[in-house]
Amino acid sequence: MAHATTEPTRSWILAEFTHLDGLLSACRKMKAAGHSDIDTYSPYPLHGVDEALGWKPSRIPFIAATGAVLGGTGALLMMYYLNAVHYPINVANRLLISTPTWIPIMFECTVLLTGLCTFFGLNALNGLPRPHHPVFESEAFVKTATSSAYWISVTVPSGEGDQQIMDELRAVGARTVDLVKEVP
Repeated sequence: MAHATTEPTRSWILAEFTHLDGLLSACRKMKAAGHSDIDTYSPYPLHGVDEALGWKPSRIPFIAATGAVLGGTGALLMMYYLNAVHYPINVANRLLISTPTWIPIMFECTVLLTGLCTFFGLNALNGLPRPHHPVFESEAFVKTATSSAYWISVTVPSGEGDQQIMDELRAVGARTVDLVKEVP
């Protein structure tokens, strides 16, 4: 009978920095070393990280614009169908197609669909919901990632140059370097 192996499949090297310059330097160094799965964690958004990691521009504006167009167009088509095609009522000889009176509903539907598309699009792009990530196993990370420190994580297959990457991060100025392994 074959036994399931408890050999880790991936590991994350976490490094804590006290200054943004050190974090950006580490990002550039890890990117230049050929690591593709690099992420950063901070208590607030940081300018310059996306350029240092070579990230493409965000797709969120396109997702939001798609939601806006669909919301406005959908509201216009809905009101046209309901007022002029399905249930036409001539009240005081007013026009059946009266777009000025439809503007508030079109605006509200545009805002509603923009918000929903942005919310669900952002969650899908970020891989959420993900209630647990192996980096949460690091006690130092949990204590400071949301309050006072900048963190970088580099994902590598287990045992492939872990110590070398840890040494490179220490050389750049990491205050704390931790290794977290995922066990299936």
